[in-house]
Amino acid sequence: MTTRRPRPLACLALALAGVGCGADDSFGPAGMISEEIIGGSVDTGDPAVMLLFAQKGSSNQGYLCSATLIAPTVLVTAAHCVAPASVGNNVSFQAFSGTDWAKATSSSWAAIKEVHYDTAFDPRNLAGGHDIAVAILAKAATARPVQRNHSALPDSVTGQAARIVGFGVSDGNTLGGVGIKRVASAKVDDTSSRFLHIGDAAHQSCEGDSGGPAFLTLGGVETLVGVTSYGQVGCVGGGWHTRVDAYNAFLDKYAAPSTAPAPAVAATTARRTLSHTN
Repeated sequence: MTTRRPRPLACLALALAGVGCGADDSFGPAGMISEEIIGGSVDTGDPAVMLLFAQKGSSNQGYLCSATLIAPTVLVTAAHCVAPASVGNNVSFQAFSGTDWAKATSSSWAAIKEVHYDTAFDPRNLAGGHDIAVAILAKAATARPVQRNHSALPDSVTGQAARIVGFGVSDGNTLGGVGIKRVASAKVDDTSSRFLHIGDAAHQSCEGDSGGPAFLTLGGVETLVGVTSYGQVGCVGGGWHTRVDAYNAFLDKYAAPSTAPAPAVAATTARRTLSHTN
């Protein structure tokens, strides 16, 4: 298994054009990959779910992940989408709020002023958890933040249908369809103290979905319960999603206005280099 790591967009663009390119295995245990929704459909709703783009320096390469608005200026995502150990240094971040980033306009991009991640995260030990982070927008988003779960999940969530959303690939073999927001329904297969295992080979998250949401209906209200973390190469066998209730102490530092933020990783405004995508 390998980290569902964000894959360099330049490489994906080559793959989409029919030119082969190898995966970047610069970190993470062999066999794990970063997580597009398999078995889903194009999602023109869910305005709180955004694409997170990390651009490497002045190059036209970067990393694509997904993220969810949990407060007017706070996006929750995966630690491996922002941590220097995963994406490197000299990286700037920006969020896209549309459906298809190949059709983006300047108004659909939002500047991110800083990112924070759980420093206990270790990209060499994904099963150890702590794959949680936030990206702080420079200005409040117009979308309404989602409801976030603050309570321990009951065992009865196993077997329930979850809704997963993300901007990743729709085919784990060809890596096609990246950059389009998709949604799918998939069952919660298993739970642990840190993760929810959701989906199967026909319905699950995949590369580029890292950081995206998993929703369950709790008490009659659709609620964010998970953040896409990792899965198997080829996107088979379902995916593992970080339980937000296990990391509320971290998230409350940023989503609660009365708390002071921890030291940040600086993030300058990214240049939007969309020309290298199909």
